[in-house]
Amino acid sequence: MKQTMKQTMKQTMKQTMRQTMTAAATLCALLWVRLSAGVRAPPAGLGVTQSPPRLSVMRGESVTLSCLYNHQSRSFGVHWFRLDSLGRRHDLPPQPRTNRSSSLLIPDTTPQDSGTYHCEVHRRVQGNEQTMERGNGTLLTVMGESWRLLSAVWERRESYVKNV
Repeated sequence: MKQTMKQTMKQTMKQTMRQTMTAAATLCALLWVRLSAGVRAPPAGLGVTQSPPRLSVMRGESVTLSCLYNHQSRSFGVHWFRLDSLGRRHDLPPQPRTNRSSSLLIPDTTPQDSGTYHCEVHRRVQGNEQTMERGNGTLLTVMGESWRLLSAVWERRESYVKNV
């Protein structure tokens, strides 16, 4: 009788495990179908690229910075901002954009324009903007007055000291 009881318990456990594994597999399959059918992931890697990475100009020059991204949609927008030398953020006015790019024109630069410029690509969802990806930034250095060195000559002169 003990042997029969052991066999019955063993069979019951095997059957319970099979049922549990079947239920788990069914649940996984249902979840996969549900997720793949109705839920879309956000666009992977917008590939936001800024150029140039760094730029030095003289006061009064104009500068154009470029931001390219790999997604084309009206629900995406581009926003530019500058981080100054203290790390403070200065949001810039909206700039025109084409299908996959935006440019920032800074005319008549001054040393106060120096800083790191970033473009951010945003996705608009029901009136709210969410940052999706940011460019690596462009470090702009605007130098003050223009002092140009036309030429330089290095001469070595020897001097002799006589003992008197």
